[in-house]
Amino acid sequence: MGFLDELRDGKLGVRMAWPGDLRVEKELPAGASILDERFQVRWHVGMSQAAMDMDPAYDALLRADTECFTRGAFETGMPRTEESDWSPVIDFVCFSIGATRALRCVYRTAYSPGNEVVVGDVLVPLPGCTVIVSAGARAGVTGWRESALTMKIGDHVGTQAVAQLAQHEIDDSRHDETFPESPLSRVRRALAWRIDDVGIEVSGPPDHAEAGRTITLPRSGSSVILPPRYRYCRSLSEAMSPTLDAFTRVAPPEVTSRLLDVWRTGAGPISKWFRRRQLKSLALEGLKAWGCLDVSNMDVSPVTFSEYEGRLQIDLQVRFDVAGSPTQSAQRWFCDNSGYPIRVSAGGPPSVPVEDLIADVDQLARSWCPV
Repeated sequence: MGFLDELRDGKLGVRMAWPGDLRVEKELPAGASILDERFQVRWHVGMSQAAMDMDPAYDALLRADTECFTRGAFETGMPRTEESDWSPVIDFVCFSIGATRALRCVYRTAYSPGNEVVVGDVLVPLPGCTVIVSAGARAGVTGWRESALTMKIGDHVGTQAVAQLAQHEIDDSRHDETFPESPLSRVRRALAWRIDDVGIEVSGPPDHAEAGRTITLPRSGSSVILPPRYRYCRSLSEAMSPTLDAFTRVAPPEVTSRLLDVWRTGAGPISKWFRRRQLKSLALEGLKAWGCLDVSNMDVSPVTFSEYEGRLQIDLQVRFDVAGSPTQSAQRWFCDNSGYPIRVSAGGPPSVPVEDLIADVDQLARSWCPV
């Protein structure tokens, strides 16, 4: 049984049928690409093992993460607007599918003369994973929606108001029927058809938030209090180390993530008389080992030392490329009561301020207790 068949039958926790007149271009065990000539979009349907937190208490933080990640994904080039607060995000709507909160987000990944790309994501969180339904559309001839609206509004309000025509006015959905061929109109129609006409049904149980409460982590022998929006990621934990617990903080585009982890390194106990030197050595030697993981262009900050409740700790930050994609990490190293080294680290794309990663590390490390 293929991935789309499993979606149709609800075996993955979501029930979602696709009409037979759509052309499946590629189908993999955890995703598919579908060409939709009716709406002139290309669908990407997939399942990520990173769970997305949809706690309504943190909707503002979810929106901020989405703004951050979409800006980072936006292609190089000047956008077709001079607004200082312009954002790639066009629509951002939390909605319910039964008892499950989901997200519909429409955003641009390119917006320059001769190239406009609009993508609409529907993200449905399930326990331990996220289902993604994404529609994308591109235009090679661009600017006609903007130009036509500028002339139309100019006839009524004059040139001064035209100069101040905001991007959100151009993108307003009430103009979609007038410009049905624009990428934005096509993506919105496709998402409305998928959500409202064909429908998406959640057949599994709803997800539950983990932030703000103490959770026990058997792999790393720890208990911690998670910062907002982080969720445990079993597949990432198992892929990295048997003594590591990993968490993801997911938002569009698709399932971009910030990472957070606690790692009991496996190194032997360190005498308190040698911890300053040996913790620093462990941290720097660990970075050297990344060389076998297709990591390049590494830039490491100076190591800093501090104490928290009598516990020596060292901090460092590192920027690097993984398979050509830039990323960054903030790390804190310390020892448990028996002298065994522990590392807490946070990572994310360059669009995330490093100060935010440091704050996540600090919050998790301060809450850390052995179990």
